[in-house]
Amino acid sequence: MRILCFGDSNTWGYTPIEGSRNPNRWTRILKDLLIDSEIIEEGLNARTLDSTEDIEPHKNGFNYLLPCLESHYEFDYLVLMLGTNDLKTHFNNTPKDMLEMLKKYIKTVKNFWTNKDGSKVKLIICGIPPVDDTKKVFENYEGTTKKRNEFNMLEYKYCVERSITFIDNSDLEIGEDGIHLTDNGHLRLAMKLAGILKGE
Repeated sequence: MRILCFGDSNTWGYTPIEGSRNPNRWTRILKDLLIDSEIIEEGLNARTLDSTEDIEPHKNGFNYLLPCLESHYEFDYLVLMLGTNDLKTHFNNTPKDMLEMLKKYIKTVKNFWTNKDGSKVKLIICGIPPVDDTKKVFENYEGTTKKRNEFNMLEYKYCVERSITFIDNSDLEIGEDGIHLTDNGHLRLAMKLAGILKGE
């Protein structure tokens, strides 16, 4: 089983405050839990769903999605965990704006060609982990906790209506910067995904 993990800094493994790469990130743990599977890490710090920074336009995740899918063809699952960076106040995105961005991903994956054995890529969408906007480490997120919660509800409802696997990450532990997963958060996410991928 080949699993492509496409996300932002919480997939890359950015550690709270220090900013180093966590060797115990969820993608690495998932590999240990799924011994016979290949885990393809496609995490990028500050990657967005479909918001574009003037100084870093390459962080737009949607622009890289199709090249990424084609580069790693063929694979069985796409695990998608994006949206945190689209919450930044200067983007002025509403939860509905972000849902429209997500729909573009779903459409692209749905239309992506089949594997040689005739199977289609299966999509797993991970909700945005908690965001504590009372922390002042990342001030771009001031006032975004409510927006994050509203988007996750829209995301969940949209996925359920279309029988797309959705993981609610509201229970994941985040660090003192209010954004990035702790070791425990990475472990919990990996265990959730392993359970789904094993059919448990």
